[in-house]
Amino acid sequence: MQSFESSPSRRAGSVTATSAVVIGLTSVVVLVSWAVGAEVPTRILPQSPQMVPNTALALLLGAVALWHARTPTERESRSARAFRTSASIAVTAIGALTTFEYATGIDLHIDRIIPRALESGGTFPGRPSPQTAVALMLLGSALLLLDSRPQWRLPPAQLLALAGAAIGTIALTGYAFDTRGFYGTPDFLPYTGMAIHTAGATLLLGTGVLTSRPDVGIMHLFTSRGAGGRTLRLLLPAVIGAPFAVNFLALRGARAGYFTSSYALALGAVAAAAVLLFVAWLIAAATERADDRRRAVERALRNSRKTYRDAYVREQEATKRLREVDGMKNSFLQMVSHELRTPLTTVLGFSETLARPELGLSEEQMDFATRIASSARRLDSLVTDLLDVDRLSRGIFSPRRRPVTMAPLIDSVVATADLEDRPLDVQINPDATVAFLDPGQTGRILENLLINAVRHTPAGTPISVQVRTEAYGIVISVDDRGPGVPEEIRESIFQPFVRGTASAFVPGVGIGLSLVRQFAEIHGGKAWVEDRAGGGASFNVALPAWPPNDRRRVLMTSRPDGDAGIEDALREAGYEVALCVGSGESPACVRCPLVTDGSCALAEGAHIVVFTRDLSNPENLAVLRAYRAVCPMTPVIVQVDEATAARHSELLGGCEVVSEELDADRMVTLIRKVLGEQLASNAGG
Repeated sequence: MQSFESSPSRRAGSVTATSAVVIGLTSVVVLVSWAVGAEVPTRILPQSPQMVPNTALALLLGAVALWHARTPTERESRSARAFRTSASIAVTAIGALTTFEYATGIDLHIDRIIPRALESGGTFPGRPSPQTAVALMLLGSALLLLDSRPQWRLPPAQLLALAGAAIGTIALTGYAFDTRGFYGTPDFLPYTGMAIHTAGATLLLGTGVLTSRPDVGIMHLFTSRGAGGRTLRLLLPAVIGAPFAVNFLALRGARAGYFTSSYALALGAVAAAAVLLFVAWLIAAATERADDRRRAVERALRNSRKTYRDAYVREQEATKRLREVDGMKNSFLQMVSHELRTPLTTVLGFSETLARPELGLSEEQMDFATRIASSARRLDSLVTDLLDVDRLSRGIFSPRRRPVTMAPLIDSVVATADLEDRPLDVQINPDATVAFLDPGQTGRILENLLINAVRHTPAGTPISVQVRTEAYGIVISVDDRGPGVPEEIRESIFQPFVRGTASAFVPGVGIGLSLVRQFAEIHGGKAWVEDRAGGGASFNVALPAWPPNDRRRVLMTSRPDGDAGIEDALREAGYEVALCVGSGESPACVRCPLVTDGSCALAEGAHIVVFTRDLSNPENLAVLRAYRAVCPMTPVIVQVDEATAARHSELLGGCEVVSEELDADRMVTLIRKVLGEQLASNAGG
């Protein structure tokens, strides 16, 4: 449940609704009393003014308008808004026309809605008093202008409502202190005056108008939850109520004979000062408590800042020490690794030489040499891993991607792997033949996965290697028949120098799998482990088939003659360079997948093709036709002499044909020209 201070706007809406109900009930009772001839409800006090029918009708319409005004404008229906506007206009009209009658002396005959009111006596029987007329005009205008938003801060509706409520307050003060001039009229204008319930109703109507829009104008401060709003809500009732209450009691005591009028006046002044002093003390105490809380918060903030500053300094010092230690570690790794490399290379070379059959060593000597070579290779792999960890931690390791045929790469890694008599099953899907990656890092990935499988697979159990394509690229899987990897450590084993709980008696330092993940991630891929169907673990590495960037890919059907200046120039110009599978190694093109299978990942992923093969060879003509058929919108640059170009003009239609030799700069310029003209329609991109 919300506290008193937590919902001032909601309480303001309740005041609006209550005011509308009280005013409406009072008006209905007065109208009924006039209709049946009962005097008491129309006149509350003996010899006091009556509430005339026009006043009761205007107040009833004002209550109806106020009831509808309690609903926010954005939620008010169109019909309700129209009804509220009509009622407000009617209230304003009654007050304005009555004021006009007093000002001009013209009788508009609007005071005869109930004939019995004409028998009430007075100079203008049945007509509201001048105070009432002005108050109704002001309050009706306030209801009419309730939702206007002028440029100045105080809305006109609130100004008009304050003025109308002030007239009712003055009249009620006159009744409280028996001052007829506050609610009646001078002797030379013997009018009836404002009835006490009329005065109360106008005060309620003005208050209801103010509270109907509690978030604007002067009400915004009154309903604020801040210190100003709380102070105003505490101070205002005392400032208004205390003087009235004290002076009212003092006056009644003097008239009852308890003390003289001067004594009553002094008593009222002292009592009012005491009440106001008490209120001021309450406000000062509340302000002091708020100030204490503010100082406590400031002290806590200063302490937290000091604590944070000290912690920051300690963290900086610790970071500096860690950097120094890390630098020492890196220097040590580099020094030890390089120092080990030289003798290790000698040991490995001599051991492999000794293991040659032609040297005629005995079986035992051959076994010793083989073991030395195996241990040397294992130590060399560990040194390489340590160096790679150092380079990766310093961010100086980046992949050198190029199109790689997966089968030869897998075969080369498997051929040098020490599987310790474990059978190996290699499966490569036909659609996973080519990938655009760093062959050295990819080989290290497979090598470390095989070493890990050998370490955790019982002797004689098979190891499987699979290469397949998925939506995100090439996936390399190495499956073993070992104990598997528990769920809770499947992420931690990919951290440097972290090993599984079952690896206590298995050789290794926990680097291989961390390198697998890091090599995969710098390629834009990922590494993970899962259960193998049938038992064991399946380590998987996903690598993008093509790098995830926006660089244009240039497919060259053969390696340029001479040095690699053209390739380097294209890469420096922002292009990816892909060489056709087998180009440079085999001049025969019958193995081209475009000719044999009708598809090629290199051709279909290229933005432009540079065809530099000899078109006098029918097999090269078949390759060019295949390119044009599979990627008809991919631009093709063909380097061919003029005579050959004339013989094959139909095939070369739409190609960029050049007859001169292309150097690096000329090649880059030509590719930019062709891509700039035709890249928008490139189906290969």
